[in-house]
Amino acid sequence: MDVNSFETFNVGELTPVAGVPGALRLSRFPERLEPLYRLPGAKLASRQTTGCELRLVPSGSHVVFRLSSPEGAKVHACQGDFWRQSLEMEAGRIYEFQVEMSQRIVELPDDVRHGWTFSPEVLRLVVERGSVYLHAVDDLGFPCRKPEAAGLRQLRCF
Repeated sequence: MDVNSFETFNVGELTPVAGVPGALRLSRFPERLEPLYRLPGAKLASRQTTGCELRLVPSGSHVVFRLSSPEGAKVHACQGDFWRQSLEMEAGRIYEFQVEMSQRIVELPDDVRHGWTFSPEVLRLVVERGSVYLHAVDDLGFPCRKPEAAGLRQLRCF
């Protein structure tokens, strides 16, 4: 998986998952901080990926995310500011979440797009709740790239 083909948002680090070859955990906070937590449950809470995002600009019309969750999670796919679809994940199963980009959204005139937070060319995978493991981002032969800063919200939660 080419982690240089996407950008993370509200992700402290992508952490390899022990016992799950090739999987990366989207972690809100870097693992190196875990020894410093003093409250019970803080380590578990820091591993939750609620509010984390992957952002990319596909050159093709479809992208497949291979995802899993150790306890269940819910993710949404958004094209720019528009919600496209959701996936409710059960624990312990790998899902192939295929997202199709809408050319109609991209072709909306500039006067309609005024004030939008995100460029309509940006595909966002947004975690609503739970912990998510990323196994792969399959661009189906059409390379993806990181979005340009001009088409993104810049405010971060940390």
